Amino acid sequence: IYEKMLGELKDNFWFGKGIFNSPNEDGTDYLWGHNVYIHTIYTLGFFGFLTLIIHLFQKYYLLLKKPSTGKVFTALFSSGLYGLVDVSYFYLNFMMVMIAVLALVQYEIEE
Repeated sequence: IYEKMLGELKDNFWFGKGIFNSPNEDGTDYLWGHNVYIHTIYTLGFFGFLTLIIHLFQKYYLLLKKPSTGKVFTALFSSGLYGLVDVSYFYLNFMMVMIAVLALVQYEIEE
């Protein structure tokens, strides 16, 4: 899967193949990358990957700014590691929880 996804990047390097791209001509299948970073490059291109890197930098910067949020840091750090084997950032339920946690971390840092 990784080789196929990275091999198809030549033609769509900057903006990827799109989130709803199907490897079948009839559009009946969806190719999951099983790695959030490779899946981001495949679907959103280099531009999307760059925005993911910026997001990750901001997320860990916030968490390292006030280290007392150890449990939250551990949870979000492990979610980043989990992204190596799954496409967590492309699941709505994961993103809703992560956005709520990041909002709480931001609130705690500003207090």
